[in-house]
Amino acid sequence: MYPGSKPLKVLLVEDDISDSKLISDAFDEVSLFAKMNVVEDGDEAIDYLYQSGEYFDVDIPDLIILDLNIPKKNGIRLLEIFKGNDDFKRIPIIVLSTEFSTEIVKECYRLKANSFIKKPNDIDGFYELVKDIESFWLRTAKLPV
Repeated sequence: MYPGSKPLKVLLVEDDISDSKLISDAFDEVSLFAKMNVVEDGDEAIDYLYQSGEYFDVDIPDLIILDLNIPKKNGIRLLEIFKGNDDFKRIPIIVLSTEFSTEIVKECYRLKANSFIKKPNDIDGFYELVKDIESFWLRTAKLPV
Protein backbone atom coordinates (compact mmCIF):
# COMPACT_ATOMS: atom_id res chain seq x y z
CA MET A 1 0.00 0.00 0.00
CA TYR A 2 1.22 3.48 -0.71
CA PRO A 3 2.13 5.52 2.39
CA GLY A 4 -0.80 7.50 3.71
CA SER A 5 -3.32 5.76 1.48
CA LYS A 6 -6.26 3.75 2.71
CA PRO A 7 -7.28 0.38 1.27
CA LEU A 8 -9.86 0.45 -1.47
CA LYS A 9 -13.14 -1.19 -0.57
CA VAL A 10 -14.15 -4.02 -2.90
CA LEU A 11 -17.59 -5.65 -2.87
CA LEU A 12 -17.72 -9.16 -4.30
CA VAL A 13 -21.21 -10.31 -5.31
CA GLU A 14 -20.81 -14.08 -5.71
CA ASP A 15 -23.08 -16.96 -4.70
CA ASP A 16 -20.63 -19.80 -5.34
CA ILE A 17 -18.92 -20.27 -1.98
CA SER A 18 -15.82 -21.93 -3.45
CA ASP A 19 -15.39 -19.13 -6.03
CA SER A 20 -15.86 -16.39 -3.44
CA LYS A 21 -13.36 -18.10 -1.14
CA LEU A 22 -10.82 -18.40 -3.98
CA ILE A 23 -11.24 -14.74 -4.93
CA SER A 24 -11.14 -13.56 -1.30
CA ASP A 25 -8.08 -15.69 -0.52
CA ALA A 26 -6.36 -14.47 -3.68
CA PHE A 27 -7.06 -10.84 -2.75
CA ASP A 28 -5.74 -11.46 0.78
CA GLU A 29 -2.56 -13.00 -0.61
CA VAL A 30 -1.97 -10.79 -3.65
CA SER A 31 -3.40 -7.38 -2.88
CA LEU A 32 -1.98 -4.86 -0.47
CA PHE A 33 -4.50 -2.26 -1.58
CA ALA A 34 -7.94 -3.79 -1.10
CA LYS A 35 -10.35 -4.74 1.65
CA MET A 36 -13.01 -7.15 0.37
CA ASN A 37 -16.55 -7.81 1.55
CA VAL A 38 -18.71 -10.57 0.08
CA VAL A 39 -22.47 -10.87 -0.43
CA GLU A 40 -24.15 -13.91 -1.93
CA ASP A 41 -27.23 -12.68 -3.81
CA GLY A 42 -28.81 -9.71 -5.52
CA ASP A 43 -30.96 -8.67 -2.58
CA GLU A 44 -27.94 -8.64 -0.27
CA ALA A 45 -26.01 -6.56 -2.81
CA ILE A 46 -28.81 -4.00 -2.90
CA ASP A 47 -29.03 -3.92 0.91
CA TYR A 48 -25.24 -3.48 1.06
CA LEU A 49 -25.12 -0.57 -1.37
CA TYR A 50 -28.17 1.12 0.15
CA GLN A 51 -26.77 0.44 3.64
CA SER A 52 -29.98 -1.17 4.84
CA GLY A 53 -30.75 -4.07 7.15
CA GLU A 54 -27.64 -5.73 8.52
CA TYR A 55 -25.50 -3.51 6.28
CA PHE A 56 -26.58 -0.17 7.80
CA ASP A 57 -23.03 0.79 8.82
CA VAL A 58 -20.89 -0.52 5.93
CA ASP A 59 -18.73 1.67 3.73
CA ILE A 60 -19.85 2.14 0.14
CA PRO A 61 -17.47 0.12 -2.06
CA ASP A 62 -14.95 1.72 -4.40
CA LEU A 63 -15.15 -1.25 -6.80
CA ILE A 64 -17.71 -4.04 -7.36
CA ILE A 65 -16.94 -7.49 -8.74
CA LEU A 66 -20.26 -8.92 -9.89
CA ASP A 67 -21.10 -12.48 -10.86
CA LEU A 68 -23.97 -12.50 -13.37
CA ASN A 69 -25.62 -15.72 -12.26
CA ILE A 70 -26.67 -15.00 -8.71
CA PRO A 71 -29.98 -15.70 -6.96
CA LYS A 72 -32.82 -13.29 -6.20
CA LYS A 73 -31.77 -10.47 -8.56
CA ASN A 74 -29.27 -11.46 -11.22
CA GLY A 75 -26.24 -9.44 -12.28
CA ILE A 76 -28.01 -7.87 -15.26
CA ARG A 77 -30.73 -6.51 -12.96
CA LEU A 78 -28.11 -5.24 -10.50
CA LEU A 79 -26.28 -3.42 -13.30
CA GLU A 80 -29.56 -1.71 -14.21
CA ILE A 81 -30.19 -0.70 -10.61
CA PHE A 82 -26.66 0.41 -9.68
CA LYS A 83 -25.78 2.20 -12.91
CA GLY A 84 -29.21 3.84 -12.94
CA ASN A 85 -28.64 5.43 -9.53
CA ASP A 86 -26.75 8.74 -9.42
CA ASP A 87 -25.18 7.83 -6.08
CA PHE A 88 -23.74 4.53 -7.35
CA LYS A 89 -23.16 4.85 -11.09
CA ARG A 90 -19.62 6.15 -10.50
CA ILE A 91 -18.60 2.85 -8.87
CA PRO A 92 -16.74 0.68 -11.40
CA ILE A 93 -18.34 -2.72 -11.86
CA ILE A 94 -16.36 -5.70 -13.12
CA VAL A 95 -18.68 -8.41 -14.40
CA LEU A 96 -17.30 -11.89 -13.80
CA SER A 97 -19.12 -14.80 -15.39
CA THR A 98 -18.83 -18.26 -16.87
CA GLU A 99 -21.50 -17.17 -19.35
CA PHE A 100 -19.90 -15.04 -22.04
CA SER A 101 -22.01 -15.08 -25.17
CA THR A 102 -21.70 -12.05 -27.43
CA GLU A 103 -25.25 -10.99 -26.50
CA ILE A 104 -24.56 -11.14 -22.75
CA VAL A 105 -21.29 -9.21 -23.09
CA LYS A 106 -22.98 -6.53 -25.23
CA GLU A 107 -25.86 -6.24 -22.75
CA CYS A 108 -23.48 -5.77 -19.83
CA TYR A 109 -21.59 -3.01 -21.62
CA ARG A 110 -24.87 -1.41 -22.72
CA LEU A 111 -25.79 -1.27 -19.04
CA LYS A 112 -22.46 0.46 -18.32
CA ALA A 113 -20.38 -2.39 -16.90
CA ASN A 114 -16.78 -1.22 -16.75
CA SER A 115 -15.36 -4.56 -17.80
CA PHE A 116 -16.44 -8.13 -18.51
CA ILE A 117 -14.15 -10.99 -17.55
CA LYS A 118 -14.61 -14.71 -18.12
CA LYS A 119 -14.51 -16.51 -14.79
CA PRO A 120 -11.43 -18.75 -14.50
CA ASN A 121 -11.90 -22.47 -14.07
CA ASP A 122 -8.91 -23.23 -11.85
CA ILE A 123 -7.12 -21.87 -8.80
CA ASP A 124 -4.20 -20.45 -10.79
CA GLY A 125 -6.65 -18.62 -13.04
CA PHE A 126 -8.30 -16.97 -10.02
CA TYR A 127 -4.94 -15.79 -8.71
CA GLU A 128 -4.03 -14.38 -12.15
CA LEU A 129 -7.43 -12.69 -12.31
CA VAL A 130 -6.89 -11.00 -8.95
CA LYS A 131 -3.39 -9.90 -9.97
CA ASP A 132 -4.83 -8.39 -13.15
CA ILE A 133 -7.65 -6.64 -11.28
CA GLU A 134 -5.23 -5.28 -8.73
CA SER A 135 -2.74 -4.18 -11.35
CA PHE A 136 -5.25 -2.29 -13.45
CA TRP A 137 -8.08 -1.20 -11.16
CA LEU A 138 -6.14 -0.65 -7.96
CA ARG A 139 -2.76 0.59 -9.26
CA THR A 140 -3.09 1.89 -12.81
CA ALA A 141 -6.59 3.37 -13.03
CA LYS A 142 -7.61 6.28 -10.86
CA LEU A 143 -10.89 5.41 -9.18
CA PRO A 144 -13.41 8.10 -8.16
CA VAL A 145 -12.98 7.62 -4.41
